[in-house]
Formats: sequence, structure tokens, C-alpha cells
Amino acid sequence: MKKLLVLGMAVALASVAFAFPTQLGPTGGVVVPDCAIAEGLSVTVFDPPAAVDIPQTQVLFGLTENLEVGFGFFDAGGIGDTSWSINAKYALPIDLAGLQLAVGAVYFDAANINPMALYLSGCYAFSDDINIIGTVLHFDPDTAASSETSLAVGIEKLLDNGKIGAEVALEDYLLAANTALNIYADLSVNDAITARVAYAGIFTGGADLTVALQYAFGQ
Repeated sequence: MKKLLVLGMAVALASVAFAFPTQLGPTGGVVVPDCAIAEGLSVTVFDPPAAVDIPQTQVLFGLTENLEVGFGFFDAGGIGDTSWSINAKYALPIDLAGLQLAVGAVYFDAANINPMALYLSGCYAFSDDINIIGTVLHFDPDTAASSETSLAVGIEKLLDNGKIGAEVALEDYLLAANTALNIYADLSVNDAITARVAYAGIFTGGADLTVALQYAFGQ
């Protein structure tokens, strides 16, 4: 039990060093929040898709060692003008035999609609450099479409200067029509700058390669 607890704490602490925002805002993979909490203040810019003029920007701030908050600004494309989002994640101060838990919410203001997502993430240290992530997410699109609750799972391998990961978001996660596979790699350029390359939407017929850069202030 003690060994599992130590492994869990080691992976959780290592993950904080590479706390990169999802495209939803909270720290995690491509769209799957994990149990890490951002430290300090960081700004991340994602390269914009072809139909979008303004790159998505995410700001994250660690209020306490258990709580992060964030703000996102993005071009809503065909939905309307520029839009924004706010998010918060709280890491529960409990450890269930090496399993960490975090809860969070994301609120979007996209033209005339206000979608919202609520989630519970669990993270387990399979070894000292491999983390397994599972998320249950409830998404309300604020449209005529019904709200949905769906699952996503992911696995990450920590490296000396970053991490690589893969995640599977099941059908209806964020109201997607198909199950999607996302893969990504994070690399620390220096103490302040981290880069991410991700290939998202595999098996959906609309896979997309994205690049993002994060700058952490005070590092």
C-alpha cells in the first residue's frame, strides 16, 4: 500500500511539471482532463484550424495545490464571433490505494449558446513513469441536442523532458458522432516553454494535426 501511494504521488508531482491544458481548458491530454493541478500562471496558444483566424488561447492559474482555474479565448468559426470559456478543477485530497480523483467544470460562451461540461477524472500510477487516466464527462450543449454522459480513457508515459500520451474518447463525448483516438507529445524546450504536438480525431474521418506552445511565468 505504501509503495502504491509513493508511486501515485511521484507520478502526480511529475505530471504537474508538464501541466498542459486540454483544448477544453483544464490540464490533461487533448480533450481528457487529468488529475494534475497547474502551478503558477501559464498561457498556451494553439495553432488555429484552416477556417479560423484567431488562435485558441488558454490561461491557467494554480490558486492552491489542489485548485486550478482557467480562461479560454477562441474563434467560434461558423457559430459566430470570438468566444470565451472559464474552467476550474479541484483535486480531491484523498488517495484510494494509489488512485487520485479530480472534479471540474467548463463553461462556454459561444455566440447565442452556453454549453457546459462537468467531469470526474481518476488517475492511477501503473508504474513510476506510466499514468492511466479515466474520465466521466457530462456535456450539455445548450441546443436542441440532448445532454450526454460519456467516457474517455488515456495512458501517458513520462519522459525526462516531457511525456507522450494516447486517449480514446467514446462516442457522445462532447457530442461527437464517433469514437476518437487522440495521440500527443509534450516537450519542455526550457524551464518556461513547453511544446505540444497532437494528432486528434483519428477514426472520425476528420483527423487534425495541431501544435501548441505554453509559456509558464516565473519559471
